[in-house]
Amino acid sequence: MNNLEYKRENKHSCAVVFAQFESSPENFVTSVQEFLNNLSITQALIICHVCLQQPWSENSQQLEIAYLLSKQLQVEKISISNKQELCQQKTGDNFIINNKTITVNFDEFYYAQLEKQFNELPFLFSLNEPFFLDPVHIPKPWGQEIWYTGVEKRGVSKISSAHSKSSIPVPWFLAALPERMLGEKYASKNLVLIKILDPLPQEVVGDLYYELHQEKNEVYVVTDISAKVGQIKMGISQEKIEQYKNNIPQLKHEFLEAIEKYEVIRRKIDAIEEKNKIPQELIEQELLLRKNMDEFAGYLNLQIGDVIAVPILVPHALQHGVRVIEFQTPTYERLIISFAQKVLTQNHWDTKLALELMKAQAPRKEELQKLEQTEHYQVELVCKFPDFYAVRVSLNSLREYSLKKRNFYQILFLVNGICDLNLNGQIYSVTDGQCLFIPACCSAVLSAQNDSTFLICAAEQF
Repeated sequence: MNNLEYKRENKHSCAVVFAQFESSPENFVTSVQEFLNNLSITQALIICHVCLQQPWSENSQQLEIAYLLSKQLQVEKISISNKQELCQQKTGDNFIINNKTITVNFDEFYYAQLEKQFNELPFLFSLNEPFFLDPVHIPKPWGQEIWYTGVEKRGVSKISSAHSKSSIPVPWFLAALPERMLGEKYASKNLVLIKILDPLPQEVVGDLYYELHQEKNEVYVVTDISAKVGQIKMGISQEKIEQYKNNIPQLKHEFLEAIEKYEVIRRKIDAIEEKNKIPQELIEQELLLRKNMDEFAGYLNLQIGDVIAVPILVPHALQHGVRVIEFQTPTYERLIISFAQKVLTQNHWDTKLALELMKAQAPRKEELQKLEQTEHYQVELVCKFPDFYAVRVSLNSLREYSLKKRNFYQILFLVNGICDLNLNGQIYSVTDGQCLFIPACCSAVLSAQNDSTFLICAAEQF
């Protein structure tokens, strides 16, 4: 039966569409919408299988993605699962769309049964609700990282809806509607990486790698300090720059020598499995050589609320007991300059290359630029890098702030306070520490129940 013949005979208003292994399910849904609209269908379920490539894993993942289209044939809800929840039966008429055969069932009773089953699925997302990013905790020798958008072999962050008790990996969720969720320009790109760095409070043990990046930009927002003095190791000591009278090649040469001497002792200590059997002589040498090495580094004292941007090629190491929210370029690359513990992720340091590339600049703390200020809220620029942009909003109690509609996604992180999020006329409570994904072309209003501070991050300036 061709499409025109069916249209003349059709007396139904709903349809269930089955398709196998779509490489681009969002484009497929658009084609089905056009097809069903020509047949005067007003509501539908589209169920398709997707083979999702997972670069962070050795295996691809077969997903069943189901789309509920409302009476205007717009996607209202989606379900994503790695099980066949709805595809047990595929009875119906066959049609050709974009050179592919699909099966369509027009029986209203069958549609009602399947819609009921769809609405009871565990991994159901309404596109009219906010999406909550569920973090994954990654242990580190210095403490832990808490990833909200991380996708790597070491861990994959998850996402849930406002009313769902279950969550799924972020890439599964984005695979369903990448352009609608991320914006057309960013549909094939990774999310900006958002995480918490949570170092242990003990000196040395809680100090991060002293490293630099060639591509990755980072920014830290300090949220808690459990050390006596909160610090970040950043750049090169101003005293050393003056001592070498700006002879940077000589400074780098002697800095490299100091690190290489320390690394010899470090590796001797790391090779001893029983730490209580480390000779006192090695302990004393390690302390002396670490002191000599660290005299080259610059340090900044930190307070809660400080924002520290870390541009490329600037060496840095967050110190013990300083908890921060970090935004960064979603790439994994770094050069390790030194570390006062055993490095677990690689068997070498990158000191020589890192110091050749390093910008030898003294640390400095800059005041944030105020972008907007009213009697109810203040907006400050957190960072403006080529690959992401972020602001901090301080909102007075019982006041409102509008998240405007953008052509790209936004991520909202509530640092402190309690807010109500008004999305499509529905109110959702957001508490401190929660991180929300706001899809492209979606607006919302935040109402503060008390004085609140939140961060807004996006892939470009807004």
